[in-house]
Amino acid sequence: MTSALALDLVLVLALALYAAGMYRAGLVAGALALVGLLGGGLLALWGLPPLLDRWSPADGDPAARIALLVGGAAVAALLGQQLGAAIGARWRSRLESRSARVTDSLLGAAGALVVGAGLVWLAASAVVGGLSSTPQAVSDSRVLQGIDRVMPASADRAVAGAYRSLDSGLPRVFAGVAPEEIRPVEAPAEGVTQGRGIEAAVQSVVRVAGGACGRTQTGSGWVAADQRVVTNAHVVAGVDRPRVQVGGTGRSYAATTVAFDPRRDVAVLAVPDLEAPALPTGERQAHGDDVVVAGFPLGGPYDLEAGRVRDVLQARGAGLDGSLGVTRDIYSIHARVQQGNSGGPLLSPTGQVVGTVFAKSPTDERTGYVLTLEETRPVVEDGLRASAEVGTGECVR
Repeated sequence: MTSALALDLVLVLALALYAAGMYRAGLVAGALALVGLLGGGLLALWGLPPLLDRWSPADGDPAARIALLVGGAAVAALLGQQLGAAIGARWRSRLESRSARVTDSLLGAAGALVVGAGLVWLAASAVVGGLSSTPQAVSDSRVLQGIDRVMPASADRAVAGAYRSLDSGLPRVFAGVAPEEIRPVEAPAEGVTQGRGIEAAVQSVVRVAGGACGRTQTGSGWVAADQRVVTNAHVVAGVDRPRVQVGGTGRSYAATTVAFDPRRDVAVLAVPDLEAPALPTGERQAHGDDVVVAGFPLGGPYDLEAGRVRDVLQARGAGLDGSLGVTRDIYSIHARVQQGNSGGPLLSPTGQVVGTVFAKSPTDERTGYVLTLEETRPVVEDGLRASAEVGTGECVR
């Protein structure tokens, strides 16, 4: 028996037992329990992140903080459910007709399946979002896949927003219970960071910085055309006066954001005084191709990280604001990507830009994610034509 089949059997049994229990309780108790469940859970998702920002025994460990959030939300949801069920039970005791009680019981069982499926989905989302104890069983579960298909967008948006307040500051690449697809590939080739084109690229890679959320946000970017820099939307989110430094040293140039797409996670900056050559663009990459991540990890000095393309994916994820229905054309790469690399170029061995780094795996430190040139092209083209400053929304903590 596979782990996914075992999980499915456990879930079906648990849902059946829960439905049987709510059959005895009835519809009104079930409905009030659902209201209590959602109210308690959403209240916790709204109230816990600020508390965990100020205090957490797992400070610095995103997975542990997510566990605390989901655990707290589950406890609050169950308490709310019990309160609602108790109120409903008092109402049910007043039903005198047998047919009315049977109808109430049947509808209660149906409501229980909805409530139970919601709890199961929340737990599965926590596993996929950062608690990787049984990722294969979760991703292959037919029961979870079925629940995920019918869950409302608002539920995934709430969870995505909660994760975003606790994680590394990089966006969620995959939404729902879709598995993180990490395709095996050989380690990057030695010496790939030492070509002439790679060495010359430093003239066209910039550090991006600006104040937001009471702190300095830093990231990377690359010169796409005369006085135009491409970076990630989450790097400049909430920043009204970004600045760029070529190679991370020397003069700091004032910039304005002229294109901002929070769904694709792409932004274009206009830098009037910038005198730096544009990076040449390369061809679409494929599994096994050697690449180089260029940028400023952790806001530090310019760094080159050898990498190799794992896969080309159509990733269903969430926008910076938690909006769903976002499908991105991305590369999954074998490379170490850190905060600060966001917005930097993915280079071919000859120094051509082939993508824009935007995220890292929450479970594998040697996997990063890169937006393809095809994915970023519409926003970049808009940014090359635009001159007026645009809003950048709220900062991403």
